Amino acid sequence: MINSFWVNFTKRRLVAMGVPTAQAIDLASQASAYMEEYYKPTVHIPADAFPLLQFLKDSGYVLGLVSNRDDPYYDETENMKLDLVF
Repeated sequence: MINSFWVNFTKRRLVAMGVPTAQAIDLASQASAYMEEYYKPTVHIPADAFPLLQFLKDSGYVLGLVSNRDDPYYDETENMKLDLVF
C-alpha cells in the first residue's frame, strides 16, 4: 500500500520543478510505488558512537532520537543496542 503522504509530497515536488499538475499526479504514484518496492535503506552506526553516547549520558545530557519515520522504531533501536543510551 502506497503511503498517500509520500505520493502527495512527490507530486508537490514535481509541480515545484515545473511538471504539469496532471502529469505530476501520474508520476507521483509511480515514483512512490517504485520507492516502496526498491528503496531499502541501511543503517550504519560508527563504532565510536556508542562510547560517545554513553559518555554524554553519563555526563548528564538528556539524549533523544528524532526521525521523520511514520512508524515507531523501538524494536530497531533495541536491536542496535541504542535503547541503552536513549
